[in-house]
Amino acid sequence: MQLRYEDLEELVLKNDPRADIKQLRKAWLFAARAHRDQFRASGDPYLTHPLRVAYTLAQWGADPTTVTAGLLHDVMEDAGVSREELEELFGKEVAFIVDALTKLSRVKIPETGGKGFSSSERQVASILKLFLSSMDEPRILKVKLADRLHNMETLQYLPPHKQRRIAEETLTIYVPIAHMMGMGRVKGDLEDLCFRYLYPEEYSRLEKLLASRMEEFKGKLQKMESLLKEVLKKEGIPFKIQARVKRLYSIFRKMRRKGVELSSIDDLLALRVITDTVDRCYQILGIVHKNWPPIQGRLRDWIASPKPNGYRSLHTTIIVGGDKFEIQIRTEEMHREAELGSASHLTYKEDRSYIKEALDFVRELQSDLREKDLIKNIGRGLEVREVIYVQTPKGHTIELPAGSTPLDFAYAIHTEIGHHAVGAKVDGLRYSLKKPLQSGQVVEIITDPKATPSVDWLNFVKTQRARQKIKSWFRKTEKSRLIPQGKKLWEEFAQKNRKTLGDVSEEELEERLRHINIKDLDYFYYLLGKEAISPSTRLLRRLFPEKFREEIRKRKRVLKKPTVTVDGYEDIEVEFAGCCKPIKGDEIFAYVTKRGIKIHTKSCPLYLQGLLNPSRIREAQWVEGGDQRQTVSLEVKVIDRPGMLKDVLELISRHEINVVDVRGNSVGDGTGLVYITFEVKDKKQWNEVFRDLNSQDEILNIKVL
Repeated sequence: MQLRYEDLEELVLKNDPRADIKQLRKAWLFAARAHRDQFRASGDPYLTHPLRVAYTLAQWGADPTTVTAGLLHDVMEDAGVSREELEELFGKEVAFIVDALTKLSRVKIPETGGKGFSSSERQVASILKLFLSSMDEPRILKVKLADRLHNMETLQYLPPHKQRRIAEETLTIYVPIAHMMGMGRVKGDLEDLCFRYLYPEEYSRLEKLLASRMEEFKGKLQKMESLLKEVLKKEGIPFKIQARVKRLYSIFRKMRRKGVELSSIDDLLALRVITDTVDRCYQILGIVHKNWPPIQGRLRDWIASPKPNGYRSLHTTIIVGGDKFEIQIRTEEMHREAELGSASHLTYKEDRSYIKEALDFVRELQSDLREKDLIKNIGRGLEVREVIYVQTPKGHTIELPAGSTPLDFAYAIHTEIGHHAVGAKVDGLRYSLKKPLQSGQVVEIITDPKATPSVDWLNFVKTQRARQKIKSWFRKTEKSRLIPQGKKLWEEFAQKNRKTLGDVSEEELEERLRHINIKDLDYFYYLLGKEAISPSTRLLRRLFPEKFREEIRKRKRVLKKPTVTVDGYEDIEVEFAGCCKPIKGDEIFAYVTKRGIKIHTKSCPLYLQGLLNPSRIREAQWVEGGDQRQTVSLEVKVIDRPGMLKDVLELISRHEINVVDVRGNSVGDGTGLVYITFEVKDKKQWNEVFRDLNSQDEILNIKVL
């Protein structure tokens, strides 16, 4: 049925009979004029979108100001209306919300041409702005979610590559927002809509499977509902019951995570009992357990210990006639908040705990926004995953990703508790810091003021917060250690090259460093100490070209390259092809070009794919004997840790190979790149070096340049 403005007005008055309908009607007429010549991809008038957004907000119990902002949320972006005009007509609150939403809409995550969703700095900016703009006005989040929900509901009118991009963006950013706000219904709706476009085959298969068994499931739920009503009526308890089959995306995620079929899902069938008081919730729980045996370990009391997003309810799983049923028990208020979040009331609570966790996460990231590893992983940090709930000794509930350890718990409580953790007690017993926790456990962290983080912790912590805090500690503490170390390295190196350099003052050195984009001496010494750069002739050439040029020429070693014969002739000038980089010992051939003769390997891709003219190919052979060597340049991806550059050098040097140049830099995601050029005498020696490098666990990839 087509939505009318009158439907919106009726719902707003139902929510709040004192609502300013004149203001709402003015906003409706203003939006109608602003969007009068605009249409959506479906062909519908654009005005149908803000009307649906506003109606959704009213369904969520939003106040009239938020509903008004929903009607007007696109007029600045799509119709050129100014904030000043909105403020004059509709007040500061509405203008602020619409202006914030307009700024957010301008932060576009780049399309990937259907190749999947890739994190970028723009994605980070989008997420950060979304949360930071909501710190003082969380209603912005609600309008944004309502806007995204309707866009997802009408996604079928867009091209497939845009469908996938928007669905991926929604699952990465907007689903976690709904989760953090405790808006369970909205989160579930968005997940199912994303599922349809991200996994179309799995969606279709699971939808058909559920449809084929839906009558069976409905019959079981109706039978269980009748049994439950019968026992509750005998007790004279006020209640109402809702029955449901688990949502499609939730089923899919659990089947994929556990590697099981539909029949193995414990909470596939669920009944929700809604009553009037907390005492009656516990009374109903007792009645359920008295009549049907519960499954051990499946009882969850989210009333005594609410989830971090404010969710409250009792959960238990029972077996009736061989079928498993999840029973949820809650009050009307708990139910409203579970469906629409703590912000579902007409006025917003001062304690906005439903977004506190998200805001804390964002605040921690602000100072480190330029760190590439954080930019790459922020989506993962906000991702809605399978979670566990554990408690502090005082009964406070902490939500963690499944697989989290006591150390993750420690950092979730406070950074300093994590930094000084030495052990843990779980349910009163000693427990390893690296052992995964289970839902329902009570965790206590043992600390020592003298203790400090260990690099090994990064191998087992699960949460982005813990990983970030550990890395941050090492970044800060290693500077105080590495700067003096780097200074000593430089002074020793400068002394060895004093004949060439002469006396170089710190002022002169600092001035030269600015020319190669190193900001100051301390940072230079830090890079040296960290082995991100190495004291080498290459560095001197960049810093003091006029002083070092002649000395470099004097010291430069003349490299006698291997020679080849072409059709039996030895004194022919040739080049080694860059496409396959022949090394003495490879099977080779000569190829005649307009610019001379090039030597290729017989495993060259151009040769194997038939892209070379056969009439230009000539026979070629290596000339044996003599001290003939070639330079090989590699890009080696490694685990980023102090001393790694030195270890790579030692690996190569043990083959009695002359290293011509080496440098390294940190990528920022826990890895680094080492660029190294060295000399080899033949293919056999090169293979030995390659095998040695490739066998190291901390060397992730080797690329020949």
